[in-house]
Amino acid sequence: MNSQILQCGSGDPNWVEIATLICLVVGGLFAWWQWRKSQKAVHIENMRQLLNEFKDGETQKFFYRYLKNPATRIYDTSFNFEVGVEGPLDRLLTLYSTVCYMFECGVIERREFAFFSYQIHKALLNSQIVRYLEDMALKSQTAIRGSYPFLPLVREGVRMGGDLAYRRILNLQSSKKRGY
Repeated sequence: MNSQILQCGSGDPNWVEIATLICLVVGGLFAWWQWRKSQKAVHIENMRQLLNEFKDGETQKFFYRYLKNPATRIYDTSFNFEVGVEGPLDRLLTLYSTVCYMFECGVIERREFAFFSYQIHKALLNSQIVRYLEDMALKSQTAIRGSYPFLPLVREGVRMGGDLAYRRILNLQSSKKRGY
């Protein structure tokens, strides 16, 4: 009996060990496949929610009314907005900044970012938006680092080769003093 136990663990592998190894590999591959499938399902659901927020009627109405045409006046210097523009503009820019952040982190792939890029780039090319983002950066200069909510959006402005103000904003934010 003792010689039989010793033979099982030493020497050539027997059929039980081979079958166990095969089951382990097949089970591992199946678990990995199921995990990948669930990750894709979560990603698709997140993209669906993001697209729904992006395609929201009020968001689209605001974009096409105020941002598509750069001649439409929405912002003057020193936080002087047209009536009813500030809240929807901040919500829209926050959404755009969130999309840019998700793209930077790899949550959204380049081909998925293409769904959003037209409107984001159109907004970033609007001189009034540039001015507003720069004024926000100046205002937040003395605030706690990280309080500038549009930094991913500004980085996208730099990546797309937009206005030089985007580089100034990045420099301003990177040199900002911590104020705890």
